[in-house]
Amino acid sequence: MHRRPSVQEQLGLIEAFYRGVTDTAAFHDAMNRFADAFGARASALLSFDASVPKSDVSVVTGDFEGDVLARYQRDYMPFDPAPQAFSRLPIGRASSTDRMFTADEKRRSVFLNELFEPAGFVETLGGVTRSAGGRFEMFGLQRGKDRAVFGKDDDRAAENIIPHMARALQVRRLLLAQDVLVANLERTLDRATAGIAILDPAGRLAFANKTAQAICQAADGLSFDRSGRLVAADAVARRSIDAQIAGVAAGESGGLVPVPRPSGRRAYTVLVAPLTAELSDQLLDATRSGAMLVVHDPELGLGAPVEALQKGLGLPRGAAELSMALAAGHDLKSFAEARGVTIHTARFHLRIALERTEANSQAGLVRLVVRFLSDMGAGW
Repeated sequence: MHRRPSVQEQLGLIEAFYRGVTDTAAFHDAMNRFADAFGARASALLSFDASVPKSDVSVVTGDFEGDVLARYQRDYMPFDPAPQAFSRLPIGRASSTDRMFTADEKRRSVFLNELFEPAGFVETLGGVTRSAGGRFEMFGLQRGKDRAVFGKDDDRAAENIIPHMARALQVRRLLLAQDVLVANLERTLDRATAGIAILDPAGRLAFANKTAQAICQAADGLSFDRSGRLVAADAVARRSIDAQIAGVAAGESGGLVPVPRPSGRRAYTVLVAPLTAELSDQLLDATRSGAMLVVHDPELGLGAPVEALQKGLGLPRGAAELSMALAAGHDLKSFAEARGVTIHTARFHLRIALERTEANSQAGLVRLVVRFLSDMGAGW
C-alpha cells in the first residue's frame, strides 16, 4: 500500500501539533496521526548528541511502544545508525533509511537484523527538527512491509510538516521549562520564613506561600477576602496597605506598613514592593507587573526587618530604625517624637544611613530599603 497525506491531512496534522503545545496527550495524539497519515506503523521523537551513540526518546507511538521500546533502550540504542545519519541532513529536510544505507550496511547492522526487522519494520522516514551545540532533535516514521518504499513525494510531504512541528516543539520546550521554573520558585518561596504573597496587576492574590497562608488563616489582624485581596483588620493599616499597592501599580517604590493585631500580640510589619518584571513573567504571565507583600511576624522569633538592615546594609541600630520608619511613611519629626529623641538626633541617624548606603537622598534611601527588604524577604 502506498500512503501519503493529502494537503487537507497535512493541514490537520499541523493543527494537531500546535494543539499539543500545552497538552501532552494531544501531542502524543499528533504523533500517532503523523504515523497514520504516512501509512507508518510507528512514530518516534528523540534527541541525541552527535558524539554519543545514545538517544533520549521523548515520544514513541504505535508498534514501537512496549517491549520493542524497552529492548531498544536497554540493548540496541548504541547500534541504531539512523540518528547519526539523519544528523547529516539539513534541518527541515526529510529522507529515508532505505536511501541512506547501502545493502551491505543493512546486512551488517545489528540493530536492523536483531530488533528492527524482527519487530516488523523495514524503513524509517525522518528528519531533524532542531540542532544546537551538537545536540539534535529528530522524528522518525517507521513503516512495515505492508507499505511501499518511502519516496521523494513522501519527503516533500514530511518537509511541509517539519517547520510547524519544530515551532510547536520549541514553544512546548519553553512552556515546560517555565512550568519547572515556576514550580521551583514556588517551592523556594514556601521555604521562606516570612509570609510572602504575590498580587496580580489588579491587586488580587496570585500566590501565597505557606507562612502567608498560616498568618491569614490565624485571622489575627490579616486575612484574604473572597476576591483574593489582603485585608487588615485595623482600618488605618488597611487604607495604608491599599494605598501602597495602588502606588506600586502606578510605578512607586512601595513601603512598610505596621499592622496591629486584635490579640494584642506584637504588630505585623507588611512590606509592599513592586514585583520584578522577571517574576511577573514567571508567576503571573502578565504584561504589567504585580506587587509582592512580605509579612514579618515578630512572634515567630525570626530576625526583624531592623536587624536585617543592620546586618545587610551595615547600619547602626538608630540609623536602621530611622530607615524603617521612613519606609513606613514617617518623617523625621514623627520618628523623633515616637523615639523620644531630638530632631537633631534623627538627622544624625539619617546622615549615617545615607553615608553607609550611599543613597543620594531620603527618597533614595526609602527605595533602597524597600528593594533590599523585598530581596531579603525569604530571610526574615
